[in-house]
This record gives sequence, C-alpha cells and structure tokens, in this order.
Amino acid sequence: MCIIERDEEAFNLYENLKSLGLNPQIFDSSSSVSVFRFIFQLEKNKPGCYIFPESSIEMLVPGGDEIEKKVFFINKGRKYEEIVSFLENSNYMRVDYIMNEGEYALRGEVIDIYSSFPFRVYFDGDKISKIKIIDVDSQRSVKEVERFEIFPLDVKGEKSLGSYIRGGVITREKKFLKNPSFSILIDNKNYELDLNVILLPSFKGNIDLMFKEINPYIDSGYKVHVFSDERNVEAIREILERKDIRSMFFEYRTGFFSSSFISNLFKIVVINERDILGFSLPYKRKRKVSYSSFKEVEFKDGDYVVHEEYGIGIYRGIKRLEEFNSDYFVIEYAKGDKLYVPVEDLKYVKKYVSFSDSPPEIYPLEGNAWLKVKERAFKKIEEFAIDVLRREAERKTIDGISFKETEEEKVFFLEFPYEETEDQKKAIEEILKLMENLKPMEHLVSGDAGFGKTEVAMRAVFRCVFNGYQAVIVAPTVVLVEQHLINFKTRFKNFPVIIEGLSRMTPKRKKEEILKDVANGKIDILIGTHRVLSEDIYFKNLGLLVIDEEHRFGLEIKERLKSRYPFIDVLYLSATPIPRTLALCLHGIKTFSLINTPPPGRKPVKIIVEKFSKDIAKGLILQEMRRGGQVFYVHNRIDTIDEKMKELRLLFPDLRIEKVHGRMKAKSIERIMQEFYQGKIDVLVSTTIIESGLDIPNVNTIIVENAHELGIADIYQLKGRVGRSDRVAYACFFYPDEKRLSRKSIGRLEAVMNYSELGSSFSLAMRDLEIRGAGTLLTKKQHGVVKSIGINLYLKLFDEIIKKLKNEKIKREVRVYGFKNYFIPEDYIPDIEERFSYYRRISEASTIEELLNIKEEMEDRFG
Repeated sequence: MCIIERDEEAFNLYENLKSLGLNPQIFDSSSSVSVFRFIFQLEKNKPGCYIFPESSIEMLVPGGDEIEKKVFFINKGRKYEEIVSFLENSNYMRVDYIMNEGEYALRGEVIDIYSSFPFRVYFDGDKISKIKIIDVDSQRSVKEVERFEIFPLDVKGEKSLGSYIRGGVITREKKFLKNPSFSILIDNKNYELDLNVILLPSFKGNIDLMFKEINPYIDSGYKVHVFSDERNVEAIREILERKDIRSMFFEYRTGFFSSSFISNLFKIVVINERDILGFSLPYKRKRKVSYSSFKEVEFKDGDYVVHEEYGIGIYRGIKRLEEFNSDYFVIEYAKGDKLYVPVEDLKYVKKYVSFSDSPPEIYPLEGNAWLKVKERAFKKIEEFAIDVLRREAERKTIDGISFKETEEEKVFFLEFPYEETEDQKKAIEEILKLMENLKPMEHLVSGDAGFGKTEVAMRAVFRCVFNGYQAVIVAPTVVLVEQHLINFKTRFKNFPVIIEGLSRMTPKRKKEEILKDVANGKIDILIGTHRVLSEDIYFKNLGLLVIDEEHRFGLEIKERLKSRYPFIDVLYLSATPIPRTLALCLHGIKTFSLINTPPPGRKPVKIIVEKFSKDIAKGLILQEMRRGGQVFYVHNRIDTIDEKMKELRLLFPDLRIEKVHGRMKAKSIERIMQEFYQGKIDVLVSTTIIESGLDIPNVNTIIVENAHELGIADIYQLKGRVGRSDRVAYACFFYPDEKRLSRKSIGRLEAVMNYSELGSSFSLAMRDLEIRGAGTLLTKKQHGVVKSIGINLYLKLFDEIIKKLKNEKIKREVRVYGFKNYFIPEDYIPDIEERFSYYRRISEASTIEELLNIKEEMEDRFG
C-alpha cells in the first residue's frame, strides 16, 4: 500500500513500479467504475501494489458483502435480458457508440459495454456466444476473453477507504501505519528500511559526467539498464554508443524512473532518459478517447440532390419495395416523375450545393434537357481547368529550396513533450518530404483546434532555420501573435534561434530594430500579423511562409509575399479552410494533410444552442467556478461590452471579471491576457478577438451571445477555445427570438450542432460551402455552371478534366449487377443514418478487398 501526498507523485510512482515489472493499481476518484474496481480487488485481498493519493483516504465507499452483490459478472451463457436490466438499473447511459465509462450501446446481436474496459458481447439467440475487448477509437474488437465484470456507478458507502490499508505500507505520515506487516516511512531522503540503493545526481544531458560517475561500477561488473520512452530508445542508443563503445552491451528498456540509481544488492546501474537527453517525455495515464461516429447525416427529406445521369431532383427518403425485396433511394423530378435508385448505385447521387439561394432548375425524366446542361457545363469547366493548369505550371517552372534533414532536428523532435498522433506523424512526414523537393511547396494542414497543427508547423520552421533560411509566421490577431511568440520561444529555447514578434503592440523603437535585423538576417523566425507582409519589410534569406488561420486572410494578402518571394515554401494552417483552398487541395492543385485524430484524453465539447437565457449562462459559470476553471463570455459589440461586464459583476460579486476588445490599448490587452493566462481572472468578457488559436487548458466553458450574427468559421473557432484538456468542456451559443433568424443563420447553428464530434472541422467546411454561398471557390464565370449541376458534380468533372489534360490514366467504370437484390434489415442496423452510411460505402467500394473489409466490420460490430 503506497500512500502518496500528491496526485502527480502517485502517478510517477505508478510508472516506476510498472518499469519494475509490477502491475500496480492506482486509485482514481474521478471514475466511479475505477473506484469500485479498486475496492473490489482490495475486498477480495487480491495480492498486488495499490497506490492511494492522501486526499482519497477519508472517502466513504461500499464495503463487505455489498461489494460482491453489486458486481455483475458476464460470461458465456448469460442472457440478453438480464444484462440489459442490470445496465438500466445501474444507471449506465445508453448511447449510439460507447466512448466513456458508464455507457452501453445495443446494436443488432451485440451489446457494447464500457465498465472498467470497453467490451462487446455477442449473442447466439438470447445467450452470450463470445466476449471481446474493443477499441473505442475504431469501434472494432481487439481480443476475445472468457469473462468480465460490470461495476456499478454508485460508489457511496459507509466504509472509509483508509480502512482497507493493510499489508506493507509506504507513506510519509505515521498516522497511516496501523499494524502493517512492514513499513517504509519516507522522510525526505531518510529511509527506515535500508534498500542499499544509491541515488545518482541529475546529469541533465551531461553524458561525459554520467560516464565519469558510473564507469567505476561498469568496471566492477555492474550491468547498466537504460529506461526510456519507446519513442526514444534508438536515439538514446545512438547517442551513448557514439560516446562509449561499451554502451553496445547496455540493456535498453521501455519504462520510467523518477531518477537514476545504483543497486548494490542487484549489482545494476539504472539510468533514466532525462539524464541522457536533458529532458523527459511526460508519462500520462491512458485516458479515454472520443470516437467520431460512423454516421453520415447526408440527406433530409426535401433536400435537392443530383444524380449524375438523371439530373437534379428532390430527395424523398429510402423506400423498401417488397416486390423486389430491396431498398431504394427515391428522387422526385418535374411533373411528379420519381426515380427509384437501387442502393448499390448510391455513389451516383450527391447532395446539390451551389452558390445561389434560388432553387435549381428541375427537369422531367423524359427528354435530353439534362444531357445538354451537362455538355455546356463540361465545356466551361474545361476552359477553367486549362487556365488553372497554366498558372500552376508557371509556378512549377521556378526552382525553390531543397531543405535537407539535419542532426539537430532529431533532438528537436525528441523534445516534443507528448506523443504525436498518427495524423500528426503523417502530416510531418508529408511536409518534410515536400520541403526536400526543389520545387516550391504550397501545402495546407487542416485540423480541429487543439489537434497539434502548431507543432507540425514548428517542425517545418525548424528544418527551414537549420538549413540557413529565415521563416515568417503570419497570424490574424495580435493576441494570437503573442501566444505564438511565447510558444515558439519555449519550444526552441534549447537551440540558438532568434525569434521576434511584430504587431501593433510592438513599441516603435523595437519595431525599427526588428526591421533592421530581419533585413540583415539576424532574426531567424519572425511572427506577426499581416504587418509582416508589408512592402517595407525585407528578408535577407526567406525560406518558409506559414499562414495560421488562413481562412481569415484574403487571397490578395496571401499572394503578396509569394509574388515577392516566388521560390519560398508556403504552409497554410486552418481548422476551417476556405472553400477555394478546400476544392483545390482535394483536386491535386495543392497538397493537403488532414489532422483528424484528437490527442489522448480529449473529449468532444458539449454544445448548447439555445434562445438567450440568463439562468443557463449563470448555471454554466457557476459550474465552471466549482471545478476551479475559467470562462470566456463573448459579447461582440464594443459599444455595450462595458454594460455586459457590469451586469456580470453584479450577478457574480465574488468573481474577478474583466474585458478585452480590439480598440483597447496594446498594453491593456497584453496585461489582461497575461492575467487570464495566469488564472487571476475568472471570467473574460470579450469580442471575437479571442477566437483564433488561444490555448488555455483551464478555460473549459465559453458563452457566446448573438451567435446567429457570426459566420460558421467564427463559431467553430470560438468552440475551439475550450476543450483543450481532459475535462468535459461546454460551448453555449445564444440567439435571440427565432422569428428574427434568417434561414442561413439557422443553418449555421444547425451545422455546429451536427458536427460536434472531434475532428469534424473538415466536414464543417463542406457544410460551410453550402451555407455561405462561398463565392471565393471559383471565378464568377463559373458560378452559373455550379448552379446548373451542383458543386459535387462540378468537382468530379473538374477532376476528370484535369487528369485528362495531364494525360493521367482515368479508370474506366464497369458496372456489375447480380441477380439478387439485397437490403440491410432494420433489426440488424436500426439507425437509418447508419444503414445509409453502409449502403454508401458498399456502393462506392472499388475493390473486392474493400467489400470484404466492410463485411468483416459489420459482422464485428453487429454480429
């Protein structure tokens, strides 16, 4: 029993013990399931190592016989009804997909349950046939098991957790020593039990000093074990073997120790990675992740759709035709004509989206009107495609810079204190490969707020600078520039790199000094607002332009530096890319990386869209204060922002409430933001100046007034200001009386509700294309073409024409029709949207392998 003062220290001990090959249990009071599982094992006297934070000792929990009675055991033979009954009575929440503890889902012949682990239970009739652990991120099964326990969510009881302390006890407090079988009382560095261990000093990356200290032990036959994160094993091996050939005989292991030490008892030397690299990657508990739904909410009854062969019509739902024993997608045309599209042909049907508010022209199924419309559209698209390729070819004739890999960047990459997500790794790899190419790079990185786009950009900037070139980062707001400046200086602190910021907050004398230093090459990285694109700023050796929140900049501003420095690489970062960028990157004119994977522990933001209510606002602020957090309150009207601040101060006299907006003096903005960062301000009332890129993990509630007046990109960016920790965050968007809302305003708010999953910003940009009328996607000459056939068919034809002009191979389509019709029964996949998603995927599958993968997935998820 290890009783530890601080939660962080408890977790360090947990990792230390794991590195010794033990399987310690750590008490987590934030999870009811974890609490019950912990005391269940203690009650059964299960041997092991248990770690208690001191703060949990007085917690009252169930005990004795009631523990066994409340646990439900799942094994083969158990019946469907009794499992569902237990889950309902234990207050487990029924959801579509399990993501967190305390949830369950019923689908087809399976039940998914998230107790201490996520499990899938398969049934044969009404009895269990098999049980599998599942991965909530992919919703696929991982491994079969024989049995598992479902723990209740109610952990209230009358027995203190401290009463379970028995066996050996390690603690700093004598009061916890009640008849232990042995004890170690920790008092700074004094131990009652002599463990014959020597703690080594911290070497902090000084490898010469480390070898000087441990060489006598190596000469005496002690074995050396090097523990590190698995990501660093090869790098550490390479570093040590360059210093001392004997390092070839060291044991390199995955694990974590708080400090390096020597054990005379076992004749070993243990070295941790911090002493070799000078830093250590933080070890974090495996946390729950969210799952982006498979559902595809694509069509609603009454929506306009486009069938490639039959034209624009109105969607009228999915209908089962019993005489053909199959499901059909129903489209209504002019004169009441109806087309029944077999579900295997769904890939030919797309939603109609254009730039116009007026309804499209609909033709009857008879005649050749639609064919003529398509022919006219094809000719105009071809003209546009030729022009696009001409401009692209001109840029490709220019030789750019080939940025090579450097030794320093390996160390820089290792210093990143978190594990990269798979999407981050892929984006970094793609960008660095493009930077090695001699042709100028123009690449877009799209990903939700807080998904790690900035780190991806930092890798590119580092390579640029260590190849001897300058980099410039452009951000839309002064506030974001200041944050980037802090983040870049922190990240690059161990390297000889000069970083400066330039905005209206920069004093005049300092500004003149920066301009001079940029021109003579003394500054490596310049971060600023669009001021850094001004004609009076000259770069001695510019190599990379990074544009953050690119949707906030007009095309003219973005092209300004590119025209002055046509050979440079350009990297765009955006959570909601503007449609022009979106279309071009999807169709091969610009390269593109999508970061769609949330960091471990990140939960979807809970979105509230409501008519304005002072009670809801008050409740959300009080809830955030109770958990020690902070709140953004967005009031986007400078003339009345003081009144709003006074109103909130009257409502919450004990809270510190301040304001910030773009017309305030630069020093005032800087002071307020610094105090907010430091947690000295509870509620910050602001305009949308805070929407871009701010990263304050302690702010997990944002309240936005008059959200109907904002664009969808603004709404989505504001939502991204919260939810940057492992806490559940809340984004509340208020609107006035519904009667005052336009159809587009309602559409924007509905879109944010529909795409509340993590990683949905890319889908949201497609929805944005539909709502805003996105005039920047194409030249105005093309708008009429888009209206006549819809954006989806336009982009398909555009893609085919581009490939034809480039002499690329175009796959010839072959249709195969079987003699049997098919459908997915409602009792197998009850959710209509999910059935539609599978119909779509089956229809669009282009290989036998894809079809077999879909079949395997369906059997895995639904039985």
